[in-house]
Amino acid sequence: MSNSKNRNKRLAGSLAALGTQAGTPSASSTASASSGSSLGVTSAQRKQKKQTSSNVVQVPSQSLNTQLALQNLAFNQNLLAQTFGANLDRTNADYFNTLDLAKYRDQSAEDRLNIKTSGVESRATAVAQGEQDRLSIGTRYAGELQLTNAQIAGQQALAHVTGEEERLSIGARYAGETALQAGKYAGETGLIETQGAQTRQNISAQGTQDRLNIATSGEQERLNIGARYAGEQGLERTRGEEERKTVVTSGEQQRETIGRTASEQRATDLQQEMFRRYKENRDYTQAQTQYRA
Repeated sequence: MSNSKNRNKRLAGSLAALGTQAGTPSASSTASASSGSSLGVTSAQRKQKKQTSSNVVQVPSQSLNTQLALQNLAFNQNLLAQTFGANLDRTNADYFNTLDLAKYRDQSAEDRLNIKTSGVESRATAVAQGEQDRLSIGTRYAGELQLTNAQIAGQQALAHVTGEEERLSIGARYAGETALQAGKYAGETGLIETQGAQTRQNISAQGTQDRLNIATSGEQERLNIGARYAGEQGLERTRGEEERKTVVTSGEQQRETIGRTASEQRATDLQQEMFRRYKENRDYTQAQTQYRA
């Protein structure tokens, strides 16, 4: 409040000073205006006169002073506003920090109370749960014991009956298996004798057929060997003749190639020799010509 009052006082003083300066013109400006009006000099003539005169007299401008005063006043106002804004921000920050600290303290106290209450309730729940679990375990153990005793008694009775039935079944199965084995033995004996006779006949027939197959196979193999030997002899004879012809033709072609290569080489050497002699003659002629020149 004191800062705003001081600021308002300074603003009122500055405005009063500006009003006083604007309402009471200076003597120099009054004298220049009266002299200008009495002589009837126009502004263009005054401008021309100022340009031609060597001694220039500056006339103070009331608008410039007013503008400077207003700028100074605006700067002071901005400075005061910024200072006031900064102080207000610090005050607000301190106030809100105080509120936040109080809120955090209250929240922490509530959290501690909630944790304490939750711990008490959890312990009470654990005690009740333990009591119920122990009661349930005792009841379940008694029921399971009774069920186990009943199951054991039932299993013992079932085992006794099962043993008797199994013994009866074993006796009947043994008698049946004995009769079955006797009948099976008699049947298998006759079947073995019949199978032996048939097997011996099959072996005899198979031996006869094998010997016939071997004889036929030997004859065919000898015929094949003779035909293959004759064919191979003819093939070798033809291959030898063709190879000899190939060797003769290859020798003729090689000799012709060697002769042609030798003739071409001699022609190449002759051409190189002629070119060498031509170059020597040309170089000699050029040397003679340069020497004479």
